[in-house]
This record gives sequence, C-alpha cells and structure tokens, in this order.
Amino acid sequence: MDGEDDDLPRGTVAYREYEATIHGATGSLAFTLGDPDADTMPARFAKYAGAHAFGLISLLGFPNAPRRAVIWLQTAEQLGVTVSDEDEQLSDDLKQLIARQIAVFFQDIAPIAPELAVIRLKADRRGDRSLN
Repeated sequence: MDGEDDDLPRGTVAYREYEATIHGATGSLAFTLGDPDADTMPARFAKYAGAHAFGLISLLGFPNAPRRAVIWLQTAEQLGVTVSDEDEQLSDDLKQLIARQIAVFFQDIAPIAPELAVIRLKADRRGDRSLN
C-alpha cells in the first residue's frame, strides 16, 4: 500500500507503511489506526483495556521481529505495545524503532486523529512492553 486510505481492510481507519534499517537490515513497519466501533478482535481487546485509540503494527524484514502484528493501545496513562504470542518479545532496538516511527505515523494521521499527534513519546528502557 502506498499510505493512502483507499480500500482499507474492515476495522481500519488509517494505514501507513515506512521503511527503516536496524543493524544493517532494512525492513518495513506498517501501522494502522483501528476503528473502535468495528467488530474485530483488536477493537474488542482495546475496549477491554480501556484504550482511547489502538491499531496494529506489522514488522517485516527485521531480525527477531514478532511473526504476527503487534497491537498498540493508547490509554489515559500510557501508550503501550502488546505482542500476540507470549513467546515473542520486542527487542530494545525494535522498541526504539517503533517509538520513533509511531510518532511519525501519529503526525501523518493528524487530520484524522489530532489527539494522537500531540502525544510525546519515549521508549521505556526497563525491558517491559510499554512505550510510554
């Protein structure tokens, strides 16, 4: 996809894809903004978690990246990322990359979700799954 909002999958409000490099490996990060009213697993999970906004992140071509998309959630307290498989984790390098690129994504979708564009992000260094 070229980053335009035409022909989005059900439950998706916005989609953007970015290329990046980590340790010489070039890959892509695809971000979505989910529709809170959609009848999808991510929307149900976001409601359960009390999220104000949510979406998915697919990481392709990066060493040790999760095989499946991860879900990002913005609650009143934090912005967090959750992997779908307990056996898969995000390395500190991937957390840093996601934090940088999600900030770009939020700026790119500001016309659709201006409340996300004002969030200031930094990657957590404690090794947990949070990006607050």
